Amino acid sequence: MVHLAEPKARQSAALLTGEPVQVLPALAEVARDGALLPAAEFRAATRDYLTTGKAPSGATWEPRVEATMRIVDGALAALESSTHPACVLVGHGTAFTLLVAALVGAPPDADAWARLNMPDHCELAAGPGGAFEVVSPWGRWARAAR
Repeated sequence: MVHLAEPKARQSAALLTGEPVQVLPALAEVARDGALLPAAEFRAATRDYLTTGKAPSGATWEPRVEATMRIVDGALAALESSTHPACVLVGHGTAFTLLVAALVGAPPDADAWARLNMPDHCELAAGPGGAFEVVSPWGRWARAAR
């Protein structure tokens, strides 16, 4: 399995700041075996992965629970170490769909993943008891920028 050098995440971060950005391996996209699937098959496989946790037949994807734990641990560590009151995390769709689901205490939203644009934005805020709430769902930033 491979983790890419995160070029899309870096490009998205460049839209937000001129400051240097730090790439955190824990926030990398879900690792996949690199097999290229036709677009429709990839969408169906990712939807199935998000809803059931199963990789496509014959493929090796990072186990969903392990990916979720890695991404959540990395995000929480980034939030704790940030010296700025608004910590911005930039990443990839499948990984951040898992992250948002875990932080708000809901199953991964495959429909929200399917609506993602590039680039896109989802804003969360800490709610009572340490749970997070979605302030602005996926899709608003990208549509507003057009």
